[in-house]
Amino acid sequence: MKTMIEITEQLKDILSLELNGKVYDKDVAAELGVSQMAYATQKKRNKLCFIELSIFCAKRRISLNWLLFDQAPESLVESTNRFELHHLGIAS
Repeated sequence: MKTMIEITEQLKDILSLELNGKVYDKDVAAELGVSQMAYATQKKRNKLCFIELSIFCAKRRISLNWLLFDQAPESLVESTNRFELHHLGIAS
């Protein structure tokens, strides 16, 4: 799994495309809905703000596995579909 510093850089890259400019930690914190101080503490401690990251990704239709593990979304389709079908009571 990536470090919080690596994730922050990736979030900045995503936001720079949306905002057309330089993005700072304070911008990332604002997009995640946490205070600058809370975000700085999480980054320093290498602690993920998992709920906030999940919401960030869901709003933008970004794979959380891509953000955290560099897993290509298409690599997860087959196994995800298998469990989704099983959950729905459909045998695959």
